[in-house]
Amino acid sequence: MGRKKMSFLALFSFGVVFFTGCASNTNFHSAKPIGQGETQGFFAVSKITTGNYEDTVLTNLIRPDFVNFEIGGVVGVNEKFDVGVKYSFPLGACIEAKYNLIGSGETGFFFSPAIRGGYTQFPHEEDKQEENQRIEVTVPMLMSMYPTSWLGITVIPAYSLRFFINDESHTEHLLGGNINLRLGNKTGLMLEAAVHRNFEWEWTEVQYGAGFFFPLASLFG
Repeated sequence: MGRKKMSFLALFSFGVVFFTGCASNTNFHSAKPIGQGETQGFFAVSKITTGNYEDTVLTNLIRPDFVNFEIGGVVGVNEKFDVGVKYSFPLGACIEAKYNLIGSGETGFFFSPAIRGGYTQFPHEEDKQEENQRIEVTVPMLMSMYPTSWLGITVIPAYSLRFFINDESHTEHLLGGNINLRLGNKTGLMLEAAVHRNFEWEWTEVQYGAGFFFPLASLFG
């Protein structure tokens, strides 16, 4: 991997960790690895909201309901292992690592377990001037089918655990999944939808979005 690519990843990772906010439920990744030394970026717009809740549950709570502008990057550490980062304006960021267990080449079935971590800052439930913080760990299982090299469908069942860091510290458990469609080989369009049940507040977090992916190497020579 070139020094320029490694420098970009280090700088981008530092920026994501330092200027972080609220983690997004979108993934926008595929189970197919991008290849050793390859770099890929993406940008997307997504909307998150909630459903399937009792009205009484929402008393004094800030319910997720906003639009995310998301950017991210992925580096192929080797032929099986990818590391990616994502920042969601104006609220959040995460870093994700995945390892390809099944599948090779450009077409066919691919399976890659992953782990994602993020740090969150957002207004307090009762006082919007007071910031709340959380650490979120997610375990996604990426399963992709590529009938051709330019068409990929990915299903991602996932479990998330959120640790809140404040005077009323508590945890939240989420279970659900994502599905995305990628059109294009090195450059193309991606569409994604995510549905996760939050068992703490008994609501369902729904997020959907669209964006573009492209090779970062072409931007840096």
